[in-house]
Order: sequence, then structure tokens, then C-alpha cells
Amino acid sequence: AENDDELVLVDPNAILTRSMRRCDYMLLPLFDEWRPMDVLMTQYEMVFIEAIDLDGKADEEMQIVRKAIAARKGGKGLRLADVLKGRKVISHIDLTTIEQVHVEHFPPTTGNVKIEYAKNSMLSEFWYLDRESALAHIHSRNTRWQSVDEQHLKIKSPQGTFYLRFYGDLDTCESKMKATPPKEVNDPFLIHALCWSRAIGRICGTRQLKQPLPHFGEKREIEDYLVQRHRGREEDHAHHSRLGHFMHVNMPKRGFVRRSSSMGSTDAAGAYVP
Repeated sequence: AENDDELVLVDPNAILTRSMRRCDYMLLPLFDEWRPMDVLMTQYEMVFIEAIDLDGKADEEMQIVRKAIAARKGGKGLRLADVLKGRKVISHIDLTTIEQVHVEHFPPTTGNVKIEYAKNSMLSEFWYLDRESALAHIHSRNTRWQSVDEQHLKIKSPQGTFYLRFYGDLDTCESKMKATPPKEVNDPFLIHALCWSRAIGRICGTRQLKQPLPHFGEKREIEDYLVQRHRGREEDHAHHSRLGHFMHVNMPKRGFVRRSSSMGSTDAAGAYVP
């Protein structure tokens, strides 16, 4: 659903379980071009809102909301309805309808990089206050993604297939590449796409998701969501990657969300805060 007039949120009073994140967004088969979006998640749904950067002319209420979100580094723990004040809702996903969730990993381009110059330098996050950081890059994010490890959060539902690539992941990978000497991102919990895939998987559980999750609830859990892709090939060369360069990381065992009876339940008990 791409018409905010028709959208009915599952629970506007629900609390954000993850921080607001800015990303590029596609929804196949409706459209196949990336567009900037801010994404929110509660234990019931994901909500996509139009990405905007506030300037000095923004009304006072919007400025107050942004400051509240910034104080919590993304608004985790705030009410969805409060964070949505003044924002245009584009789409949402009821988490009970999700069928599959994966993270597609694309390695850096080995050949020539297609150069595009930045036309609209948006902040990496809505709640960032440093405008200079957005103006520091002359190349578009499409160009910058080609030079680093690129992760797409892929969510399959009856609405279509959603793809998200988080601006924060691009910043993280670039900062590692610029280090002396260059470093790999060896901690999967620094990658938003991986963290969100695990959080969604734990809320939905193995009874709902139509995919094998042999390591659900274990240290190797993220391995089940990660799929290796190859750039520049039309045919599908996907295969489960066994975590690639994340393999050696000691991932702590966490608990899980137990959904209410109206939403079904996962296979494990306990409390989990994404």
C-alpha cells in the first residue's frame, strides 16, 4: 500500500523496539528504483515514512520531536504515534504477514565503478544534527555502495518483496575502508541489516516464517538469514554464505519475543529487546 490515506496502522501507540533508521527502499513488483525512506519498527509492524531533513524553517513541534528522537539516538522506546507527528506515512508491513526475511550481501565491485554525483545530500539519519556530514560526499550513495560490502534487508510478504539498504551500514563500511590500514566489519551487530533481520525473525518465529532456520536462537543464528550475491550477473547465484567474514565472531545467545496469543507465538520463551 503506497497511499497513506488508506493505511491503518496495527497499533499507533506501540513502542519503537528499534531506533529509526534511514534507508533506500524498493518494493517489487510495484517499483524497482531506490527511494530514500525512514523506517520504524514496533513489535507489531514496520512503518515507512517519507525521508526529510529539517531546516530552520521547520515548525516547533517537528523540532521538538526530532530532539526527542536524537536524545535516544533514534527514538527507541518512544511511542510510534509521537514519532510520526508531522511525517507522511508511505507504507507499512504487519509483521504477522511476513513470510521470509533475508540479508543479501554484495561484495565491493572489482571492475569500474559507475560514477554518479550527489544531487540531494540527505543526512544519514533524520535525527542527525550535523549537516556538514551530508555535504562531505560529492558522489551519490549509489556510487559509494559499489566500493564497499553492500547489504540488502529483503522481506517477503503478500504485499510484495521489500528491499532496504541502510545508510548507517554504508557509513560503517566506508569508515572501516578509510582506516589505516583498511579494516573489515567483523562484528555483525554493527550492521543494521543483519540486526533487523534477526529482530524480525525472532518476532515472527519459526512457525510463521517459510524458510529454514536451523540455528534459530543459537550463536550462529544470523547465518540463516545471510545470502551471498554477486554483482553484475543477471542469473541467480545466491547461496547461503555461512557468514563469510563474520564467521569467527562470538555472537552472544539472546532471548526471544513471546508474541501475544492474538499474534501467535515463537518456538522459544523469554523476553527479548531488539
